[in-house]
Amino acid sequence: MIKEKREADSLRDPKRRRICFLVALVCLTIILASPALASAESLRRREIQCTVEGAYKSAIIEGEVVDIDTGGPVAGAVVSAGIDSGLKLIEAVTDANGHFLIGIENTGDHDYDIQVSAVGYDPARVTGSIRSGEQKHLTIKVKYNPFDLRLSDSYGTLSRGYTAYSYSGRRSVPFTAQRIVPVLDRLGNPVYDTVVEKVLAGYTWEERVTLYRTEYYTMPTTILVPRYRTETYLSGWKMVKLGWFSFPVPVFSTRTVFDGYTTRIVLQTFTRQVPYEDWVLKSSPTKPDFLILGSLPSDRIRNVKEVYDFIIKKVPRTQVETYTAYRIYDYGGEYYSYLPWSSIGTTVIVTMKNGYSGGVFLSAASGGDLELRLGSTVLRGSTTMTTTLTMTPRQAATYSIAVKAFDS
Repeated sequence: MIKEKREADSLRDPKRRRICFLVALVCLTIILASPALASAESLRRREIQCTVEGAYKSAIIEGEVVDIDTGGPVAGAVVSAGIDSGLKLIEAVTDANGHFLIGIENTGDHDYDIQVSAVGYDPARVTGSIRSGEQKHLTIKVKYNPFDLRLSDSYGTLSRGYTAYSYSGRRSVPFTAQRIVPVLDRLGNPVYDTVVEKVLAGYTWEERVTLYRTEYYTMPTTILVPRYRTETYLSGWKMVKLGWFSFPVPVFSTRTVFDGYTTRIVLQTFTRQVPYEDWVLKSSPTKPDFLILGSLPSDRIRNVKEVYDFIIKKVPRTQVETYTAYRIYDYGGEYYSYLPWSSIGTTVIVTMKNGYSGGVFLSAASGGDLELRLGSTVLRGSTTMTTTLTMTPRQAATYSIAVKAFDS
């Protein structure tokens, strides 16, 4: 395979160039390198020479066909000129220097539509007009594009299996700790200390408040006093017997009769509540709101004091003891043993175009730790050709793969 490639390289013109196709599997880009130009004799193209009879030509279109990338001449390119919307067709073939010449015999001004085709090149087209007797020079640039290169899969991922193992255990770790223990006397009894504990019992303060006192006052008052009189009236008759005779005797009674009103002035006593302000001693077991809010109105509150209770207690005496303790740890988990990486494959597809029928040499490379295998490095013989590309990684990473294609 290497020998064939060297022989193919030796047949190429030094001015010829390559276009390589770069195809990345993950971030796949394609770089196309153009193959070498074939000689005009090997193109097997029908050459049509334009012969001009007579000494007079109305106009001449001449120029050269060059490669747009290298600037070199393209030999053997067919230049077809349609004159006056296709009323006349003139063809010419470029020479080894890429030069062509087209003569228009009819007098007058003409429009032209020139189309250029060459093996392995994209077609090019130039339009314009030419006047009678004018000689116009054209430089027509064409793009060498003999085949397309692509992958059936431009992106892929790989994974590999693993075997999981579990483990568990327990261990004790010593450490120095401290604790509080009671102090004992020689008989083993706890030793107590007398402690006077000061406990906040509440708060006292003097607060200016509004009070009310009862006042007594007298006022002369005129009152109506009813007046009564006593009168005698006949209330009935009674029979009085005197001897053999009986005769009626009137019975009189007395009664009190309302005789109108008389006025009298008396002194009457009344009460009323009179407000006044004074300082009053107040207390609270909790912190009053004016201390919590931090606003103490001096005109309303004064002499704020804390009230404490003193409690005498016997508290056991203690001391700090240092000792060694142990922490118990239970541990466990899993560890994994990974299996070898699997392989992934894709298809390299080469499609001939622009009349190219030669062979194609392939190569693949990666910037990372990735093993690449091409099924075939030389393709030839049909319009569309395929081969396989197998990739096997050695570690987990993102890989960019370059596939290069060269003409023969």
